[in-house]
Amino acid sequence: MYSGRMPHHAHMHIFITEELFQVRTEILRDSLIEAGVPDQERDEWLKIDSAFRKVMVKNSPSECKQRYSDEPIFNIPNPERKAG
Repeated sequence: MYSGRMPHHAHMHIFITEELFQVRTEILRDSLIEAGVPDQERDEWLKIDSAFRKVMVKNSPSECKQRYSDEPIFNIPNPERKAG
């Protein structure tokens, strides 16, 4: 049972681009494969995860909101995709 914050509130202070979200999805998929999660369960997990894209991906850092007054807005550079 998950008792953490919903994705919108958990990521409101992080500038997540479409590219960064896609790299995150690739890492999640690779991790599920490495963990031996069956294809059907993996596909279901990734489908559910992709539903959070709309609340996590932002077009600019100005769309971010601080969660706490002493916490910065995180602007993570887009990672380079691995060749493959």
